[in-house]
Amino acid sequence: LDDYVASGKKPVPFKDMPGNRGLPLIGNAHKVAGEVALNWFDDWFATYGPIARTKMLHQNVVMMLGPQANELILMNRDDQFSSHGGLAFYMEPFFSNSLVLRDFQDHAHHRLIMKAAFRNDPLARYVAAMNPVIDRVLERWLSDDQGQPVPSGNLLFFEQLKKLTLDLATINFLGMEPSPEADELIKAFTDMIEASGAIVRLPIPGLKYHRGLKRRKQLEDYFRSIVEDKRANPGDDLFSQLLSAEDPDGNRFTDQEAIDHIIFTMMAAHDTTTITMTRMVYHLGQNPEWQDRLRSESQAMGKAMLDFDDLPTMQGIDMVMRESLRMCAPVPGLPRRTTRDMVLNGYHVPAGTVVFMEFCHTHYMEPFWDDPWTFDPNRFADGVKGNPIHKYAWVPFGGGVHRCLGLPFAERQITAVMHQLLLKYRWDVDPGYEMRIANPGLPSPSDGFPLAMERI
Repeated sequence: LDDYVASGKKPVPFKDMPGNRGLPLIGNAHKVAGEVALNWFDDWFATYGPIARTKMLHQNVVMMLGPQANELILMNRDDQFSSHGGLAFYMEPFFSNSLVLRDFQDHAHHRLIMKAAFRNDPLARYVAAMNPVIDRVLERWLSDDQGQPVPSGNLLFFEQLKKLTLDLATINFLGMEPSPEADELIKAFTDMIEASGAIVRLPIPGLKYHRGLKRRKQLEDYFRSIVEDKRANPGDDLFSQLLSAEDPDGNRFTDQEAIDHIIFTMMAAHDTTTITMTRMVYHLGQNPEWQDRLRSESQAMGKAMLDFDDLPTMQGIDMVMRESLRMCAPVPGLPRRTTRDMVLNGYHVPAGTVVFMEFCHTHYMEPFWDDPWTFDPNRFADGVKGNPIHKYAWVPFGGGVHRCLGLPFAERQITAVMHQLLLKYRWDVDPGYEMRIANPGLPSPSDGFPLAMERI
């Protein structure tokens, strides 16, 4: 702000920033997510430009759109934007003290310790543990009541895939085999995710918010009950890794810090990967030439399960994954809160103001993307390249210091699952089918994504 005033320019007062507040109480929250979001953001951007005021749920918000805004906020070079300040309203009651709710030096300290759990050695063990589970679960998909394989059939793909990713989370994160006890813990995560987006945020029995609070306590109690055993007998699971992880100076997490981190990481991991793979299968079903190309790539490997070192070599799967993430980012956008008075695009923005980035809109903006509504994995033939006009035009994993720490794990899990899926099945999606969105915050299909599959 001082630099702006020193230049002789006078910023436009905050009250004069363009925009609209939407409906009473909820503002424009019903518009900024779900099926109508992309068209709504196009209209909003055309009307108000890259910065404008609105209201979402109970908060006044400055909407900042475009890759330049993404870079400014995500790089956060002068600690001007607080992740905790932006996300605490939604996440604090359920995912308190997680990495995404930490800022600045505190965030850097925790991230440095946590990185030890996502180095190559632990990742290789995660992959080794998940491969047989993937094989076992996929083999059951088209089977009769006696467990015998059938040549073809229909299934709700998203629902079945979610069960698989939850089984993988049980193995990799908890060190448990799938069981009724594990299913109950996973259900607790699901209830917490739903509660974080609740409009009525009061602990009234019977409502989502109250149920989410109870589930948080249930998970804390469970993890605290196994900490002593995990420390004494560490396994290859993520919780064991977090309890033993340390930075170069030997600093480790306390029991409570490890519990906070595992609760958030499990939530962040399984829903985002499920949504990404669902979209990959959706696009491959509507573009059979790409499905055939990826299947040929997997068949050429000559192995039913990929080894850890094989995973980065699967270029076709990688390209389709990145294009699917462009067309449907599992986390559509992120809020931050300003830590000081600022001038943004000529407008005075006071300290304590919530600013919101919308990644999905950025992923469809021209001229940053040519023909953005067309599925074209060739955009990523040379890795994370796409249209090189701006490096923050593709941000499904965020960026800067808060860039998703679990990205290497997510990429490897997706590749391992897709490889086996392509070898076992082929599928078609009606060109006229449109996937409707159920959960605006995490864009999952409302109909479970019905899919006709055929065994190979």
